[in-house]
Amino acid sequence: MTKKKRENLGVALEIDGLEKKLSQCRRDLEVVNSRLCGVELSSEARRSLEKEKSSLMNKASNYGAEVASAREPQEHAAVCGHLPPADRHLRLLGPVRLRFLRSALASPQLRDHS
Repeated sequence: MTKKKRENLGVALEIDGLEKKLSQCRRDLEVVNSRLCGVELSSEARRSLEKEKSSLMNKASNYGAEVASAREPQEHAAVCGHLPPADRHLRLLGPVRLRFLRSALASPQLRDHS
């Protein structure tokens, strides 16, 4: 495996791990919210749950930001054409191809043959 593939695999595994943590954090947050709304709580129990809810919301926000920042290099590389497309039939169009397509669409002769 090439160095670049190992790096990409490492990033993908990091993103998967962060997404799992984010998902677990959201499930925990749902549980806390349901406990807050479910039954009559003492003021101390309510404060404790509110504190836990706040902590979980902060964690979820941090995990979400980490996932977004971990994805940025891959998305940037894909847009720049450094990563191969997932499907060999899908390719990013370079500036020359885009200019040709725009001029072809603007040309009445080529538009009529489409």
